[in-house]
Amino acid sequence: MTRLAGVSKDLVGAKGIHLAVATATRNRIAFRMMNAVRDLLHRALGSIYHIPGSPERSITQHRLILAAVAAQDSEAARQRMREHLLRVEHDVQDALNGDRARREA
Repeated sequence: MTRLAGVSKDLVGAKGIHLAVATATRNRIAFRMMNAVRDLLHRALGSIYHIPGSPERSITQHRLILAAVAAQDSEAARQRMREHLLRVEHDVQDALNGDRARREA
């Protein structure tokens, strides 16, 4: 996919990855939605990056997502994105449960 050919390696872990993937889909609705929520998303991601190991896992998963999109493998891209979203959800839930347990102790 040529739209991703210019994506820098630094972008893989940066907040621009989300907008780059939305742009690469060539889906105007996905792009507009991501553009509309990107500031909110990036504020939320700021706290996720404090979860031990989460940034490293995200970078690895971002690379896999980008590779699938670049290869125009929509099924692999969909699967990699699903894995990423579920993993982030799990990390956040674990962090929230840990915070709750510490407050209750």
